[in-house]
Amino acid sequence: RITNMDTLVALSTGIAYLFSVFNMVYEDFLLQRGLHAHVYFEAAAVIIAFILLGKLLEERAKGNTSSAIKKLMGLQSKTVTLVLESGGEEVVPIDQVKIGDRVLVKPGEKIAVDGMVVYGNSYVDESMLTGEPVPVAKLHGEKVFAGTINQKGSFQFDASKVGKQTLLAQIIKMVQDAQGS
Repeated sequence: RITNMDTLVALSTGIAYLFSVFNMVYEDFLLQRGLHAHVYFEAAAVIIAFILLGKLLEERAKGNTSSAIKKLMGLQSKTVTLVLESGGEEVVPIDQVKIGDRVLVKPGEKIAVDGMVVYGNSYVDESMLTGEPVPVAKLHGEKVFAGTINQKGSFQFDASKVGKQTLLAQIIKMVQDAQGS
């Protein structure tokens, strides 16, 4: 019950339709005044068809964006392996990771949060960020990002961004914002 573009289209096509019906039923009314009785049925129909086509294309684009968001969310890990101060390991849900926690990443695992490599080295598939199919070598002091996939070696890194601060979460938020606008 608010006005928008549809209100303008409905008003204009409705008036054109009613005017055309009037001219068809009372065609002598305008002819007696020296005017031709035009009808605009086809113009109203074409305008409505164009608007419906535009809405269909918009919904299709939103659907594609929604599937892209689902795929991006699928890149997020559910659990991480934390390295304890005692030297042991503990698997915890991702929402329990805090900034500064030391995270262990084994071959084939997804990196759960953003951070900086402190021990070990490996190759990481960052194609979801860069589009490059070639894995990138990660050595001591280099940044790693959530959603990327560890390839060969294992390494430990200190978490620097968790939750909604990660690069992957920011990408998902930007896609959702773009979909909304």
